[in-house]
Amino acid sequence: MTDVITMGDPRVSTAQRCALCQRASVVPLIDLPALPLTGLLCPSGRERAACEGIDQEFLWCEQCRHGRLKHEVSRELLYGRHYAFRTSMTTTAQDGIRHFVAFLRELIGPGRFRTILDVGCNDVHLTRLLAPLAERCIGIDPVWADQDGKFIEPNIQVLGAYIEEISDVPFSEMAPDLIVCRHVVEHLSDPRAVLHQLMQSAAPDALFLVEIPEFSSLLKRYRFDQIFHEHVQYFTLHSLLRLIDEVGGIYRGHRENFHHWGSVMVAFQKNTTATRDTVQALDTTCLTPQTIVNRYASFKQHLRLTRDVLERESNDLQFGYGASPMLPVLAYHLETDFSYFQAIVDDDRTKHGKSYANLPLSICSPDDLPWTTSTVMITAPESGRSLLHRSFQKGARQVVYPLPLVS
Repeated sequence: MTDVITMGDPRVSTAQRCALCQRASVVPLIDLPALPLTGLLCPSGRERAACEGIDQEFLWCEQCRHGRLKHEVSRELLYGRHYAFRTSMTTTAQDGIRHFVAFLRELIGPGRFRTILDVGCNDVHLTRLLAPLAERCIGIDPVWADQDGKFIEPNIQVLGAYIEEISDVPFSEMAPDLIVCRHVVEHLSDPRAVLHQLMQSAAPDALFLVEIPEFSSLLKRYRFDQIFHEHVQYFTLHSLLRLIDEVGGIYRGHRENFHHWGSVMVAFQKNTTATRDTVQALDTTCLTPQTIVNRYASFKQHLRLTRDVLERESNDLQFGYGASPMLPVLAYHLETDFSYFQAIVDDDRTKHGKSYANLPLSICSPDDLPWTTSTVMITAPESGRSLLHRSFQKGARQVVYPLPLVS
């Protein structure tokens, strides 16, 4: 039996304050009742997920230009046995990591490190790329719980826990002089405490490189389908730089990766004697409550038109292209479960034969369906450019792209 979890459930906690300034003057802007969980894949034929949706709200702090979710869902629900995301299995994540490493190399030149700490290392795809740059690498992620503390490669050690759970580990003995934190801080309930902890634990001259999905880019791309339970915090470049300054970090530079979740990478240093680099004045004029509400209304209006097209084309619309872990949220905003699809097709063979735990959809090979007689919908908008190109290469009769912009 599936259900919608409501407030009062012990697996959901409520926050009423901005995570940066701790003011209670946050404004509720977007109501998302019964917002579904994401990233839940299981072998076809297995039982559906234990819950289909959890009530959610998007809150905004005008003082910090920072967004957050009102309700924080327990890790048990978000990252339980159905959670399937692995960095090395996703093309978009690998492309993002290439940009990340390239920016790091620009920053450090031929430099090397004693100890690199990779916070939220997932399956150590990034850690392995950084390993030649250091004597020792440490990766932190709960996916390594069964190998906690072990060296999985000669100079790569893993700690199988969430960063907040290992505050007592003596990082000072390891003295990391490079700390990377890629798409992690947006998941944290208290990012200030974690960054402060890392600053305290780092070597005196440590370099930090943090990457986040940037909220003003989400606004520009009308990607409100990227507001979901796993991302508790919605940083702007403005709010991230403010946080870095407040924990004692010294700005060294930033780089945008617009095509990967509208991300921004920010480099900063722990060194109280260093000269601060100048940050160009940021334009925050679009970051007002009314602008956010208006753009969300435009997003919803566009998706209503998309839904009308899907309903009219349902007889010919045979499959979706791209088994995105975010598809349940797109389905939510389209107010459909895509039950008229024969399947979702994906180029990743490791997903074939699996199903969404909270949608009636199985995943198969793109070679299994008749492209030339089919209308296909792009169901992984984060890979929209490449999937549109491949759809027409394969001879698709028509292609539906569900969102306002391809980025």
